[in-house]
Amino acid sequence: MQYLHQQNIASQYTEALLVAVRAGHLDAMKWLLQHYSYRGEIAIDSVIDEAAKNGHLEILQFLQYSDHPGQAVNAWWPQSRDAMNLAAANGHLSVVEWLHTTGSQSCSTRAMDEAAANGHLDVVKWLYDHRLEGCTTKAMDEAARYGHLIVVQWLHDNTTAGCTIQAMQHAAVNGHVAVMMWLSQNFKLDCTPETFELVVAQSHSLCTLDS
Repeated sequence: MQYLHQQNIASQYTEALLVAVRAGHLDAMKWLLQHYSYRGEIAIDSVIDEAAKNGHLEILQFLQYSDHPGQAVNAWWPQSRDAMNLAAANGHLSVVEWLHTTGSQSCSTRAMDEAAANGHLDVVKWLYDHRLEGCTTKAMDEAARYGHLIVVQWLHDNTTAGCTIQAMQHAAVNGHVAVMMWLSQNFKLDCTPETFELVVAQSHSLCTLDS
């Protein structure tokens, strides 16, 4: 970093800050802020989202409460549109809670949809209890795609969004037989011929393994 400072390579400074944020290196980020001005750097607008996406609460807290001379740190917050969505999608519950508590960020249905898709049931439950955005059919459809049966079941029991035929299709394509069986028992899904063939094939495969 001292080499970059000596050479005054602006583009490298920008990328260096983003790399430090993604990796959670707070000390490196502080050094960069002390030695280079990021005012007007459009490329740096994603710094809040990158910190949230990667679960670096300490960096977010520093950026929230820091009034660094010569920097536009506070100006980075309004540029963020997806911090809570990204934190939720990647299972960083502590970041989601902090963003909610500080009121610095909101979220959309993407938060619960993507948390469900990635199997983060703790985040899904927290969003259900503390936020009003809710979820869409994508939550159960995508949870089924990736075989998260417990998430699918919880969504069925606690939300009204439901699912589409894509839930069965996704589960069939990816071989999640337990999810397929549960969906068939709890939903009236009009399967296409292609989906029905996949269901039959996966069921036959399961029977072969059991025999």
